Amino acid sequence: MRRWGKRAIGVGGVLLGVAALVGGIWLLRARPEAARAESLPILAAAAQRETVARQLYPRAWLVAATLRPRETAALSAETTARVVSVTVKVGDAVRAGQTLVTLDAAVPAAALETSQAEVAAVKQAADATRRRVEAAEAALRGAQAEYELAQTLYTRQEKLFQTGDVPRQSVDIAKGRLSAADAARAAAERRLEAERADLAQAVARIDVAERARREAETRVAQTRLVAPFAGRVAERLVDPGALAAPGVPLLVVESDGPLRAVAEVEAELAARLSIGQALRVEMPSQQFVTGALAEQSPAANPTTRTVTIKVELPPTTEARSGMFVRVAIPRDTVEVVAVPQAAVMEQGGLQSVFTLDADGIVRRRVVTLGERFGDRIEALTGLREGETIVFGASELRDGARLASPPNSEPQ
Repeated sequence: MRRWGKRAIGVGGVLLGVAALVGGIWLLRARPEAARAESLPILAAAAQRETVARQLYPRAWLVAATLRPRETAALSAETTARVVSVTVKVGDAVRAGQTLVTLDAAVPAAALETSQAEVAAVKQAADATRRRVEAAEAALRGAQAEYELAQTLYTRQEKLFQTGDVPRQSVDIAKGRLSAADAARAAAERRLEAERADLAQAVARIDVAERARREAETRVAQTRLVAPFAGRVAERLVDPGALAAPGVPLLVVESDGPLRAVAEVEAELAARLSIGQALRVEMPSQQFVTGALAEQSPAANPTTRTVTIKVELPPTTEARSGMFVRVAIPRDTVEVVAVPQAAVMEQGGLQSVFTLDADGIVRRRVVTLGERFGDRIEALTGLREGETIVFGASELRDGARLASPPNSEPQ
């Protein structure tokens, strides 16, 4: 009897344990949501909330472009010579007219001295010729005066001979004097003409010598390469001792000031643009800045059927010459669902956003993205109008309960 009693007590204990377990499971099933909610962490993060809605956004074609300064100059030598000095390095600021590279000037300097001596010699010879011209002009004036006097005397003797006041011999003497004066006048004219011809040749020789001197001065000046405008040294391609040759760049100088995005745009797109029009440019950081269309080619390239445009950017620390950017060419307007770029997360090749359900629980939602509209991006799938997305707080995670913001009613 005692054995059966102990067995009954054991069975009863087991039955009571089973009953308690079944009751506990029933209670948990009766309150699943309450039990789960009690286990969720509560976040008081100052997250931003936004209601999903369809809105109008302008679309654009993104055209590849390169940032370039307004002015670029590749400095090269005009003659073959050794490089004596280079006074700047990459990144140095330069002013207009500043000497940047000096070449060996021995040969052009010697040529300049020779040309200067030649100019002095031909000028001296021209001065002597000019004095001879002045003497010939004076001689002509004397011969002309003598001829006029002889002409007067001859006329007078002729009249006196007609009246019988003088003999024929006086007339013949006056005529001979007139003939001699006429010959002397003609000789003076020929001499003056010859001297003037010599002076013209001397002046021509001066012009040739002066031109040679100026060319020599130019060659000497070409041994100093100067900055064509104020800016900075973008490239230094030579060092002292190297041999500079015509057409081989030694330095590249870029102007200071705003950069320009230079792009080749299809002629059909370029027809939509006008000088001064505001255009958005996507920087390497994927942020957009607004510039103005500064230049546009008047005709399309017959080979590529494209038009070159230049968009001047506002000053920005991010922009660097040579950077790849994209210019947004206005296209049309569409109505789409778009979310802030800051709200999008990427993990494992999937893009997602955090949504907030009716109970205030944060849920990760996988989305398919489309076009970008500035700092927003189109959500093709994964979101419905009226839903709430949350972003902007590092504490956000899937399954957490988000506390209601201050002065707002609980959800």
